[in-house]
Amino acid sequence: MSGNEIYVKYIQMTSKDKRTLVVKFRITGFLRFLSHLETMKMFERALKRAGLELCYSAGFNPRPKLSLPLARSVGLVCADDLLYAAVWVDSAAVSAVEMTDRIESQLPAGCDIFGVELADAKTSFAPEWAIYEFRLADCVDGEALSGRVEEIVGRIERGDAIVVERKGHKGKASRQVDVGGYIESVECGALSLTAKCRTTPAGSIRIDEILRLLELADSSLSGAVVRKSVGWKRNQKKIHKGV
Repeated sequence: MSGNEIYVKYIQMTSKDKRTLVVKFRITGFLRFLSHLETMKMFERALKRAGLELCYSAGFNPRPKLSLPLARSVGLVCADDLLYAAVWVDSAAVSAVEMTDRIESQLPAGCDIFGVELADAKTSFAPEWAIYEFRLADCVDGEALSGRVEEIVGRIERGDAIVVERKGHKGKASRQVDVGGYIESVECGALSLTAKCRTTPAGSIRIDEILRLLELADSSLSGAVVRKSVGWKRNQKKIHKGV
């Protein structure tokens, strides 16, 4: 019997149940420069230090069952993010408030929790849409930008293709991608621009692609791009018991 199997059998002998820990949080300040993998590692360490018993995958290289469903680009401020992890916990002995305090005490400044939940073991989450805010610098020609926004909105309403060149990663060639189906709305204010983007299993539009569509350079922004809110779809698999 492997060490992982022994650990699972030990947990099963205790009063603890397998549950899905759901953590809603914000990322601001210097923590926005963490990569997706670095953010995952930060939470893995924080949950362990908070005394939570993570569930691990089987095999020769067990990994904690932990997920950040919507990857955050490096440099992006996030006002609404979600992490879920499989844990062994005695839910009758610990409250959501206590768990929030324990986890938050182990996180660095710039990561703030605003919600903790213990859901059923088979619960998972997937993003359906996200709203991004771009704060504009004084040098931006508001009239010209409004015209470009109106053009994009018109193309969305007509169902026209909106093609961008998507840059490849790690030496891969660039390709043409129609992102029209990923843009739900674009609104331009006096000093900011807001875009609501769909997120599907096939993908979504990238932040740099939104900027290029609207002919905005990095110098056109007065601060970091903010992901203001996300629409989360909750999935719950049914457990089929054998006869």
